[in-house]
Amino acid sequence: MKSSSAPFIKSALVPVLAVALFSCTLEKKESPNIVDFEEGLLNSKVVNLSDIAGKIEYIPLETTDSSLVGRIIKIIYEQDLFYVVSGSTIKIFDKSGKYLRTFNRKGRGPQEYTNLGMAEVEHTTGNIIVGTHTGILEYDKMGTFVRKINFPQLDSLSPSLHYKLGENLFISSLSSNNVSHYKEISAVTYDTLSTILARVPAMKEDYYAGNTMADGIKLYGKSNATLSQFKDNIRIWGLYGEVVLSVNAGNKIDTAYILKYGKYKSSAGKLGEETQTSEFIRFIGYPLESTNCLFLSVLLHSLRINEEDDNTSKALYNKGSGELIYLKNSEKNCSGICENLMNGPAFWPKYISSDDHLVTTIDALTLIEYAETHKVSTELARLAGKLKETDNPIVIIAK
Repeated sequence: MKSSSAPFIKSALVPVLAVALFSCTLEKKESPNIVDFEEGLLNSKVVNLSDIAGKIEYIPLETTDSSLVGRIIKIIYEQDLFYVVSGSTIKIFDKSGKYLRTFNRKGRGPQEYTNLGMAEVEHTTGNIIVGTHTGILEYDKMGTFVRKINFPQLDSLSPSLHYKLGENLFISSLSSNNVSHYKEISAVTYDTLSTILARVPAMKEDYYAGNTMADGIKLYGKSNATLSQFKDNIRIWGLYGEVVLSVNAGNKIDTAYILKYGKYKSSAGKLGEETQTSEFIRFIGYPLESTNCLFLSVLLHSLRINEEDDNTSKALYNKGSGELIYLKNSEKNCSGICENLMNGPAFWPKYISSDDHLVTTIDALTLIEYAETHKVSTELARLAGKLKETDNPIVIIAK
C-alpha cells in the first residue's frame, strides 16, 4: 500500500445525545450507547407503530407512461421529495405522489455512470450523489452535472460505499481481495483533490482498551465495513466488530455505539459454523437510525424470535434507555412493527430522512389484497379500493 501522511483517526469515547423512545425528552449520556444483543433476547415483544410515531400516510405514486417504476432498489425522502431508485434511473415525485421528472445519466461518458446502485441525496441541497468504482459523481437537484471526485489511489483497495460529508469532504468504505489489507483501514475520508485526509481503523476483535482502538488484535477476516447515515454523520459498522464509529462533517471521529454479543458472539473464523441450529448473533444488512432509535436486522439462527421466520429477526434499539427489543410478529409471517394507526400491513422503514420521517413502500397488489383480508381503517380501505394491480407502488411514511 502506498504510504501517505494522512493520519489514522483514533476513536474517542464521547458524550452522546440520546432521545427516549416514547418521549421527546433529551437525555445526555456520558458514554457511547451500548447495544446488548444477548440481553435483548430476554426482551421480545410486539411493538406498535403508535409507540414511536404519531402519524402515518399512504401515498400512491402517480402512474403514467413516464412515471412507471420497476423494481425498487432504494427509496429516498428529502426536502419533501421522493426519489425512487429503479434500474438506471431515479423517478422523482413530490410529497403528494405527483410525478415530477426522471433522472437518468447512464452511459460511459465522463459525466455519466454505468450503475446506480450507490445513490444518495444530500439533504441540505437536494443534490444527487452517485458512487462509482472510481469515485463520486455529483449532480444538482435538476440532474445537471456538478463535478466528479476521483477516489484516491490505494494499492489493492477499491471503494465500496460512498457518502458526501461536507462541501469538500467525502468518505468511502473499502474492499479488497487481499485479507492482509484489512489490517489497516476500513474507510478513508478525502477531499475534492483526492487527497486522503484520514484513514479510519479497521474493525477489530477487541475494542475497549482505553479510549482508542486497541493495537495488535486479531482482525475479523475480510468482511467489508457497512456505512450508514444519521443526519450529518456517517456510521461505520464492522460485520463482526464490537464498535460503531462515527465521522462528522468536521472529519472528526467518535464512538457511536458499543455492540455486545456475549456468549453468542460470532466471527469470520466461525462463519462455517453458522447454521440454522447454531447460536450466533450478528447484525446484517444496513442499519437505519432516527433521533430516537436504531432499526436493526439481526441474524439469530436458532435463537430467532418468531418460529415462522428464517434466521433473522428485527430489533429496535432505544437510544434513550439503552434497551434493545426484538420484535415479535403481530401476525404470522408479518415481520416488523404492528401498524396500528390505520391497521395496515406490518411496517419496517427502508429509509429514514434527515428530519426523522420513516419511509417504506408497498406494491399496489399487496396493499389491495391486505385491505380485502384485514379490518383496515376506513381511509385505508377507501384508498386501496381505488388502486389497480398495475399501479405504481405506494409510499408509506410515518413520523
